[in-house]
Amino acid sequence: MQWYYAEGGKQVGPVSDADFQELLKSGRIVPKTLVWRAGMANWAAYETLYPAQPQPDAAVVPQEPDSGGNGNTLNPDLMAHARQALASR
Repeated sequence: MQWYYAEGGKQVGPVSDADFQELLKSGRIVPKTLVWRAGMANWAAYETLYPAQPQPDAAVVPQEPDSGGNGNTLNPDLMAHARQALASR
């Protein structure tokens, strides 16, 4: 399939699917870039054709399973509190 895209107010293309993917990876085509290919009625922003997938929150770091092998995760703060409570008995 051949793609066309707008850059600097001008039509660029045709480019192959593989070349189009490279343009995406390089950042030359961004979500707001107008694109067109055969079968489309009008030019459209790339993001309207392939909406971005939600990205996981970078601040959330998954914890490793505990060493018991049961798939549970240990909360270090909770474990410290439990140790303190047991030690005070």
